[in-house]
Amino acid sequence: MYPWVPPSASQTRLSVASPPFSSNNRANHRHCACISMSSSSSLSFNTTNDITNDTIMVAALPGRMGNLTPEQTAQLKDMWAHLMAAIGALDDENLKEVTRAVQEMDFEAGKVAAAKHGTPIDDVSALDLAAFAEVRKTMSIEQLRLAFWDMVHGDSPDNLLLRFLRARKWDVGKALAMMARTFHWRVFDGKVAETELWGEAGALRDGDDEFLLQFRSKKCFIHGNDKEGRPVVHARPVNHNPKLQTQETIEKFTVHVCETTRLMLHEPVDSATVVFDMKGFGLSNMDYNAVKFVIQCFEAHYPECLGVLLVHRAPWVFSGIWKIIKPWLDPVIAKKIHFTSNTKDVEKFIDISNIPKDMGGTDPYQYVYVEPKEGEAAKTEDSETRKKLENDRLKLYEEMEQNTVAWIKAVTPEEEKQVLADRKVVTQKLRSQWWDLDPYQRAPSILDRIGDIKYE
Repeated sequence: MYPWVPPSASQTRLSVASPPFSSNNRANHRHCACISMSSSSSLSFNTTNDITNDTIMVAALPGRMGNLTPEQTAQLKDMWAHLMAAIGALDDENLKEVTRAVQEMDFEAGKVAAAKHGTPIDDVSALDLAAFAEVRKTMSIEQLRLAFWDMVHGDSPDNLLLRFLRARKWDVGKALAMMARTFHWRVFDGKVAETELWGEAGALRDGDDEFLLQFRSKKCFIHGNDKEGRPVVHARPVNHNPKLQTQETIEKFTVHVCETTRLMLHEPVDSATVVFDMKGFGLSNMDYNAVKFVIQCFEAHYPECLGVLLVHRAPWVFSGIWKIIKPWLDPVIAKKIHFTSNTKDVEKFIDISNIPKDMGGTDPYQYVYVEPKEGEAAKTEDSETRKKLENDRLKLYEEMEQNTVAWIKAVTPEEEKQVLADRKVVTQKLRSQWWDLDPYQRAPSILDRIGDIKYE
């Protein structure tokens, strides 16, 4: 069972014509997309809708499964080996054996990497491993294991690790340390699982009007796609009053938006576009603590999830604010930020049909918050079914962990081919089972209520 999220007509990587699905008519078409990895380093969408039955071949982006260099594959295996040891799937002796297998891979690229970095590709820096180990001390093996698999959601576990590797320029040690800090944050600080189980329905039940105000105020909503097929998060700072909610509420809302946006990502689309429409913005709307937290999420906890960020129609007063904010940004994030002043500027990133009318586009959509209904999150209270599904999922974790160790150890192309074929099957089962479990551990969001996410 999968959530239904139709792709944008403007997904430029599609190699065959597809029917025009605009963001406004999503809920009027039944459309399922299943993605599978092929051995020729591409992804296929098996699409079914009431208009066409095309098969769409989409090339995997660089640095993703299906489009890795030999060196990157070795680095991914190296990272998996250390993670498997951390979550108890490998003992120390097996870790040495596995990392030795990685080192002995007959890849010329591995030799080049060793020469370039002055160290073998599996020789993770002691400093970074110490940082990884330090975070591990704050969590039990089982907490770390479940934190990892919970973050996978319905995604490919390989591509989750690759996010951290790309974010840290393929430095395995730094990627491990970053990932461990993210797991700690998700469990103890961000309380991600608890927030999503509680959700908008929980806020209604508990009378938390401060949390619901974040949605009702129209300060942020998810709608439409850009030209790359990425979901667009619209932020309207003019609707934000820093005095009307605590920092805790802002952080909880930000986490909720990030997690909901992740539900809209389907390979090969693995990042989102954010548009800050600054029309009407004044100093009274400025909230530096909120900005710092958003930056922290982009940089530290949701790696490689930001595709592009547009700052649109920024008033002159924002120039001084920008001078304060810019030094806080990681250079990689800073390069993704573009300032736009008119509709033509925005059209470089988003098709005119997906630009709201109030920004000069032709999309008539106007955000109105659809309130949660009493009883809509009833499945989150069915602990018996949730426990059964969680136990089913634990078996899939074990299956994937065993396959991962076998994949890392694989030496010959024949061995690796069979293991990867099995891996594809297990990954698909993980993805499918996640959506069976999802309504039991996530309260419905507005996107569920308006039909942008459906279960088919």
